[in-house]
Amino acid sequence: MKANIELITQRKELYGNNFTDIARRWTSFLGFPIDEAHVCRLMADMKQSRIDALQLEMSRLRPEFDEMYERMEWTLDFKAKCDTLCRLKNSLQDSELDKACYLWIANHWDEYLEL
Repeated sequence: MKANIELITQRKELYGNNFTDIARRWTSFLGFPIDEAHVCRLMADMKQSRIDALQLEMSRLRPEFDEMYERMEWTLDFKAKCDTLCRLKNSLQDSELDKACYLWIANHWDEYLEL
């Protein structure tokens, strides 16, 4: 997924550039230097962990959903599984976009500062 520069800009306007503050806090907590690019890469890695968990849950639910669909079991359970899969898919897309944005910031720090 490609980073959304407009979204990055909107979030920077809303939150400010808090990566410097996070880097300072994590440096203090960990006892070794962390810079802004490290923060962004670590945040992207956290998003990857969420992506992995979402994909795992989707792969667990998908066979049950497909089986119910093939048997045309239009029950409340089917609707609940459908709703859950839709929420998981939306969360997956959000996490993938966030990851791409964090990685863009990490790799384009000077451009990010100019936004």
